[in-house]
Amino acid sequence: MKATNQSGQTLIIIVLVMLIALAIGVGISTTFISHIRNLTNTDSSNRAVAVAEAGVEKMLVLPMATLEGYINFGNCGAECIVNIIGDDGVEAKAEISLSYLGRSADPFPVDLSVADISEVNLKGYPDNTNFQVCWNEPPSGDVPSITGMFFYGTVGSYAVDNYAYNSTASLNGSNGFDTAAGSGGDSSCFTVTGRVNPVIFRLKAVYNSVEAFIVPAVGATLPSQGIVVTSQGMVDDQVKKVVAIKSDPHLPGEFDYVLYSKSATDPLSN
Repeated sequence: MKATNQSGQTLIIIVLVMLIALAIGVGISTTFISHIRNLTNTDSSNRAVAVAEAGVEKMLVLPMATLEGYINFGNCGAECIVNIIGDDGVEAKAEISLSYLGRSADPFPVDLSVADISEVNLKGYPDNTNFQVCWNEPPSGDVPSITGMFFYGTVGSYAVDNYAYNSTASLNGSNGFDTAAGSGGDSSCFTVTGRVNPVIFRLKAVYNSVEAFIVPAVGATLPSQGIVVTSQGMVDDQVKKVVAIKSDPHLPGEFDYVLYSKSATDPLSN
């Protein structure tokens, strides 16, 4: 009877050992599988980003006129698809969409810096139609002011109007700038008088960087300010999006210092 009990106890111990070994094995397998899955997802994610970036780069090297043609046609077909198959047979695909930046009656945001010029395209904006420049003071730092140069006219007879405005809360009233006024919920705004054949408006912040808004007149639409390229990369179940803007080139701030305006009616010279 004693031997029988010992045999039963031995069997129980063996079963317990097997269960413990099985649990350890399952745990190790689960951890290993999870690790492999994470590595696979990370690899797929990286490939999705890479193919999305490849799609953006493909569009950015094309001429602006070509991209505008795709948008106006409403479809760029195979030109807006990128397929990359890796050495391991995994396929990465990017689908690209194009849209205009601006080209709207909505206020257009412009990031203004004290170190560089920002430029707004006005070719196609209605003749003799005013627009506003509006901004709000940043929560900290110096209160910004804004200067602007409005170019208009045709080749050989360009002219420029100069603007310089302090914020309503500015402490720099002795600088000779005009003072902005609140409008439409913004603390500081000034109006740019419309001209025939508007071309560009170049702006710069003074004292502190600030985000400004170009507000078209009621019923007017700002021209396109560039093209938004949106590329969506896909690998397995990983989807990544990359967005870039292709804008027209513009001259650096030094350009403004080589211009000479003889009067409000004579063409610009240098």
